Amino acid sequence: MDSVLLAGLSGRLRRRVISEFLVWAAANTANSEVRFFVLPMTLIREYGVLFKELAQEIELNIRLITYLELLMQANDEHIALGDGELGLFIYESYESAEAIFVSHGEEGRLTPMKALFSPYVKHSGLFARILEMLAERLPQGTSSVKLLKVWSNRSWDEALSRFKAEVTSFKALTAERLNRLKGKLPEERLDTLFRRHDLFAQESAERLSARLPEGHPLASLVYETIRAYDTLSFEQREFLIIGLQQAVANAAEIDESYRQGLMKIFLQKKGGKLKVGVVSPFSYGKSTLLNAFLGFSLLKDDIRAETANITHITRGHRYTLMLEQNQSSVARVFDSLEPMRQFLHEHTSVREHGDGIDRVHAALPMSELNEHIEWVDTPGLFGRHAHHDKITDQVIPELDVILFLIDPKKVGHSHYGEKIYKYSQGRESRCLFVIGKMDLYPDDAEKLTEDLRASLPDRLQSVPIFTVSGYLALMARLAQKGVVPLEQLQKDQYIYAQIGEQIYSGRTLTKEHLPAMLDFSGLTRLERYIRSKTKHMLERRRQDELNHIL
Repeated sequence: MDSVLLAGLSGRLRRRVISEFLVWAAANTANSEVRFFVLPMTLIREYGVLFKELAQEIELNIRLITYLELLMQANDEHIALGDGELGLFIYESYESAEAIFVSHGEEGRLTPMKALFSPYVKHSGLFARILEMLAERLPQGTSSVKLLKVWSNRSWDEALSRFKAEVTSFKALTAERLNRLKGKLPEERLDTLFRRHDLFAQESAERLSARLPEGHPLASLVYETIRAYDTLSFEQREFLIIGLQQAVANAAEIDESYRQGLMKIFLQKKGGKLKVGVVSPFSYGKSTLLNAFLGFSLLKDDIRAETANITHITRGHRYTLMLEQNQSSVARVFDSLEPMRQFLHEHTSVREHGDGIDRVHAALPMSELNEHIEWVDTPGLFGRHAHHDKITDQVIPELDVILFLIDPKKVGHSHYGEKIYKYSQGRESRCLFVIGKMDLYPDDAEKLTEDLRASLPDRLQSVPIFTVSGYLALMARLAQKGVVPLEQLQKDQYIYAQIGEQIYSGRTLTKEHLPAMLDFSGLTRLERYIRSKTKHMLERRRQDELNHIL
């Protein structure tokens, strides 16, 4: 249970959820004068008074204690500090975190030194930075500590690696841990039975989903999310079920924030991503270039299959797809790429009446290099359907990086130039240009770059320009993965690898030439630039949030 999630419920439903929890506790824990509830600090701080009020209504005497308090008072052989050692207890819930630094005190007791509580943590990296700063400001900073012992409910290895002291981490806060610590508590608590009440079991989710009205806009998304219940974290299960309770109670209303959160869970979409959008006129090779970035032939490159919607693509562990239409969501999980690709084409291309779909969200097992990037495909400009331009107009403000794809035969195209001028206004630092189809013009890269630069206004003169062959890059990657046989590349007269002055094509092209073919395509250089740019943008965003908190 978490205060951030409870805050999203109506007052009546919030009281009902807490009341049912207290009634369950009264019936399923050992009789004692006082019942102890181990809860996150966020819950106690925001709703502690409500807990006690509702407990009084059923004549239940309760005491609320935090996870950190429980761990500190357990004080068993694992939670002990020697001279020159520092302890750190961390608990992170859905969107909140709390931590406390402790040192060795009298009679082996732990002495609190510094505490940190943040009710709204969007990036764990930001919280880790604050921890690091606090540690250095302690009377005995971590730079002078031999060993830092950490107890937490999730892995903080990356964040703790920045501490100068040796770090030893212990997994804590699980149900088994609580049971094991029961006997270590102070005398007055020995008659208390600590149990983890699983309000968020899969059976609860299935029972609630069955109560959704037939044809409910969230039904498909909920069903597919529950199918992967074993892969969900406790916080995700919590979010799913509490939101379902609200959806069942208010079937006529759709909570957009809940739908968006559920979508992220279904797509296994993590935070800290930046949107990189590809913009170009129709038939410029946009789908081929995006497929090359993905390492999958997901998007149709048939020039007749015009994209009718905005498509968001992120890295996941499954082949998942979600279509949005008028607050309704259709979710699907696929065993492989091909059925996913076919379903996407059938529901999104203009020829298949895909104009009815608002947005498409896809996730697939891409390279981990795409971890912090959300690729965005836009409808081709200047196609047969004028309203597609308006769709692109609407998504531009959402993009963190705007990649303008240029056809080498149409450098300086006036109508496209007007769009570039409009879209880049005030966003110059977020733009870059890519001249595509360079496999057809391998010797003209320098001249094409100069011509494009000459056509740009003064405020875009410093924007980087790359020359890339999306086709060579895609085919090299598909062949490296074994998706496309080498024989197919050898039969394609447009495929070749160039190493120095030597060109390899046809039967002279071998698997050993594929890395050179990918490098010659120019895509890897472009990818390095995008990753570097998005990394710096994320760091700057987190630093701004840190400055705001401090």
